[in-house]
Amino acid sequence: MFDQPDLEQLPCTGLAGLDGFTLRGNTEVTGIAQDETGARVEMTDRGTDARETIHAEHVLGCDGANSLTRTAIGATLADLKFDRRWLVVDIATTADLGQWEGVHQVCDARRAATYMRFGKTRYRWESRLLPGETGDDFHSLDRLYPLIAPWTKDIPAGDLEIVRGSRSSDRNRRPVHSTTATALSAGSIHTRRRRSTSNPVA
Repeated sequence: MFDQPDLEQLPCTGLAGLDGFTLRGNTEVTGIAQDETGARVEMTDRGTDARETIHAEHVLGCDGANSLTRTAIGATLADLKFDRRWLVVDIATTADLGQWEGVHQVCDARRAATYMRFGKTRYRWESRLLPGETGDDFHSLDRLYPLIAPWTKDIPAGDLEIVRGSRSSDRNRRPVHSTTATALSAGSIHTRRRRSTSNPVA
């Protein structure tokens, strides 16, 4: 397993030294319009507020649940009537949890859960939030500990550090629109909405 920010940095590092590629950091795409030759992409530099428009034969939108690309091309999502709320927490510890190194899936109809290790000292738990619960109910390790106790065993809460917490909603939907110049991928196709925070969970 790996930490997602580390993975996201790899292609940026690899492409930086290659001819034919231009990387635009800290840049926001603010508009996409299609024409008979491709797509026009409007961008704003977040540091200088400078605006630029480029033309592309193809655009691949990997811009998450609130996808601007999806909106721009008029794509719609068919609701498959699946909606679940999740608590997602990353914890760092140098203690040995003594767990199997694969992904644990807890098939509990009341509170499904996932556990995984990525990196030497970082672990992730995802637990289904019950009706009436919010991420605020697990704002501290004292409140969170009962959910992760099956994996942490006798490790005291003082040896665990919440490094990232979020609430997310999984809504199962599928795209019902396609276009030749612009395509969707990753989070822009499904609608998992995540609100991230640092310690504590909020």
